[in-house]
Amino acid sequence: SVKRHTKISLRWRCHLDSQVFEMLSNLGTSPHPRLLQYATDFSNVHAPIVIRHMHALHERLVTDGLGQDCTGTGRVGTRLPAVIAQIGDRVVKVSISRWGFSYNESIWSSILDFMTALPAELVFTCGIDTGALLVLEDYLKLFFAHVMELGSEECIAQLRPKYVALVKSFRACNSVEFQKWSQTNLDGFGTVQTLLLSKVGNFNS
Repeated sequence: SVKRHTKISLRWRCHLDSQVFEMLSNLGTSPHPRLLQYATDFSNVHAPIVIRHMHALHERLVTDGLGQDCTGTGRVGTRLPAVIAQIGDRVVKVSISRWGFSYNESIWSSILDFMTALPAELVFTCGIDTGALLVLEDYLKLFFAHVMELGSEECIAQLRPKYVALVKSFRACNSVEFQKWSQTNLDGFGTVQTLLLSKVGNFNS
């Protein structure tokens, strides 16, 4: 079948793989409209190769959510104030960071746009084995941080409608895998289904 053949092709490697990995890493580091357009156009021609590297997007989101970007350019959210700590006879300022409290909105928005432009029937079949669901879960964790921990939905207002549309495309094209995924327990957050149906995911809006 086409699906089986495509899954087998995920194990293949060619001269374009390093180019794709670099392209996706750049998209998740310093997104630019031209880069997003280039990545989208490239994916229209080489979608199976791009699908092989979904994990690169997950890694970039996790890294950005750490909030260690010292420039602060494009970042939204909240940075916790430094605290004073005593180490031996020294008094020092210690920076405290919580994952997801501060993030680069351009990066997270561009990755959603890119995922949406990919063929859903590939992302939510073959991409399940290469990190696509991890990407979806990264967004749920980000939303949880802002809605449940910071008590503010303003900082995710631009992302969530795009996310909901992407998840609905998952449900429409592969309902069996969607149901399996919805029962996944995200350690410390609850099940995917609970998060989607709560004010975190706002899935029924």
